[in-house]
Amino acid sequence: METWIWIPITFLAAFMQAARTAGQKYLTKDFSAVGASYVRFLWGLPFALAYLWFLQQNGGYALPEADWQFFVFAALAGLSQITATVLLVFLFSLRNFAVG
Repeated sequence: METWIWIPITFLAAFMQAARTAGQKYLTKDFSAVGASYVRFLWGLPFALAYLWFLQQNGGYALPEADWQFFVFAALAGLSQITATVLLVFLFSLRNFAVG
């Protein structure tokens, strides 16, 4: 039975991705692309921190070694994610862009 758990998890992930995308599209009515992206990341921060805490407490995972390379790659990855999100939200504001 455990080998099939990926199927409902995949459907849940797809549903949550679609819900998040719809929410961001809705936010573009009131905010700019940067503002809507800021709301997304600010709202998600407590969940990410709670998940990190949960993994440390229950999963036995430790934080990685934080040297200069870690911070460089983390900053590059974060900036790439933010840039891509701003561009995606900007595309939502165009009348000729269809999602779905």
